[in-house]
This record gives sequence, structure tokens and C-alpha cells, in this order.
Amino acid sequence: MSTIILMNVKLNAHFRQRDSDQGENRRSLTAAGGLCWEFYGTALRVECRRKTEIAKKRGIWLMKTVLGFNRSEEKENRAACEGGRIRTNAPVKSLARIRFPEKGGSYTYYNDRFDLRKGDLVFVSGKLAGVPGFVEAVNYKFKIDLADYELVIACPEIRISGSYTPVLDKMVSCDPHAVRPDTFRSWVRPPLPDGEEPPEFVTGEGYGFELEHFTDDDDADPAILGRALDYCGKGLVRYLSVRDGGGTAFVEGTKWYEVNFRFSDGNVSDMYCECPYPGLCKHNLAVLFNLRELVGKLDREDFTAIDSGYFFRMLSISGQRITVDADGGGLR
Repeated sequence: MSTIILMNVKLNAHFRQRDSDQGENRRSLTAAGGLCWEFYGTALRVECRRKTEIAKKRGIWLMKTVLGFNRSEEKENRAACEGGRIRTNAPVKSLARIRFPEKGGSYTYYNDRFDLRKGDLVFVSGKLAGVPGFVEAVNYKFKIDLADYELVIACPEIRISGSYTPVLDKMVSCDPHAVRPDTFRSWVRPPLPDGEEPPEFVTGEGYGFELEHFTDDDDADPAILGRALDYCGKGLVRYLSVRDGGGTAFVEGTKWYEVNFRFSDGNVSDMYCECPYPGLCKHNLAVLFNLRELVGKLDREDFTAIDSGYFFRMLSISGQRITVDADGGGLR
């Protein structure tokens, strides 16, 4: 077993073999396409255990591994017991310092709904309502005026199921138990406040295209196509899933937008985005670019794809072990 410390993580299907200064064998994940994510200064310890035999191809070691992500031994111990406290399902009053990566700041909130731990994904009330945050520190010893603090209102469970393979800038699974749209939605959108009604969407005719030639469609404005390509270059199509002919995607823009569509035999129909743009928007087009590339690579129309950086960030929080098929075996 080898251990890798990742601060800036670059992902590819290839695991390059090298020796450390001490002569120990270590494997590092290296990138194609230059995609790089920093886990906000959190060092991740990745344990790679050999599951199947390793084949050496063109000097590059390809292997099928089981990856377990632990945020160091100290954090691993704290997962069961932090500060002498056993984690339970019962609420524990606390003050939580929460970092908001999208906003680049950390703020303190009062919590009386959850037993929070460092690294938890949360949503809060106040000016940053709807923005995902991550707990940096938890304080149980305090006396405060509640009027001075906004609240932690949601702490979604992070569960990742299925076997995944790196494809382009995504982690892709054809497993029917892979992360489903409602699960991903809970990671990026807080529950509605008590008594608040969900937004009411009214739809007209959806967009339809032959996937291979959607850029030639009269509704595809060249300027909007350019913005969509910029979104693709930034990896902002964070989630894309097609199951039983139905497609769902989540695109990160000024806020999170959900895109829905039907897909069968290379044709897209009934495509809608919930953004207010009165035409074929950059979110729809970015999803189409991603869909065309992935279908071309996978040669199949049912899969779940999650942006690699977002996938490993969520995996590091969950502390789960999952199967990663670097040779693409999980896609067959």
C-alpha cells in the first residue's frame, strides 16, 4: 500500500510510477488537460490498494484501485470522536466557523440542529443563504446573543456510490447506483425554509437537436456558443447524468442552474434550463458540448459524470472508499 499527499490535485487515467528520495514506491496522479484543483489547503491522504493485477503499457502503469480518502490520521480519529465527543445523530449546540470557497471568506454561525464536525458541508441563513460552505472549526464553549448570529440550516449527507473512471475532466460511472440527480442537488442547493413554497416553473416548447450538429442550429447564437465553450473550459458543468432517456445536468454560474432534457439515438429533445435568459442559453449549450464529448468517448448513452475536482472534494468529506477503474473497466 502506498500513500499520496495531495494538495493541488491533477487527475488523469494514468498513474505514473516513481521512487521517492527514501526509495519507497509511490504513485502520483498526474493530469492531462491541465485541470487542477486545490482543496482549500486541506491535505488529503490517499491510500491506494492494489485490487487487480497491474499491466505495464508504454511505460505507464495502469491499474484498478480502491481509493480511500482520509483527511490525515488526526482527522480520521476525529471522525469517530472529536474533542472527546462521540459523533451522534442528536443535535449538539455549537458555534461553527464556515468557509465559503465561492466567496473566499470564513464566518461564524450558530448551530443547534446538527452534530457538526470539521469538513462538513453546510448551508446557512442570511446573506450567504444558498451558498455551500465547509466547516473549518467547531466551538462548544460559548455564551452569545442569538441576535448577533445567522444559523446553520442544513448539513447534507455526502454518499457516493458506484465505480468511477476518469474521462476528460470528469469522473464517470455507468453504475445505476452512481450519484443520482436528487443527491447532487442536495449538495448544491439548501432545503426550502419552513413554510416556503418551491418556485413555480412554466415551460413552453423545449429545444431539440441532433447532438452531432447542434452548433449549426439557428437558435445557437455564436456569441453564446463562445460563452458556453468558456464554461466548458472552466469545468462549470459539474454534473451530467443520462438514465433511461432522461438527462439532468447542474451548471455552476452566478448561481447553480439545473438543465433537463431527453436523449436517445443521438438526438436531444425537450431541453430546458431554469435560468432567466430568453433563448438558447450558455448553460444548455455547455451541457450539449459536454454531452457530445462524453458520448463520443464512451460510445454509450447512459452514464453519470461529475466534475473531477468537485467529485474528489465531496469524496474527501465523506471519508468513503470507492472503486476507481483507471483502465476504464467500469465503463464496460
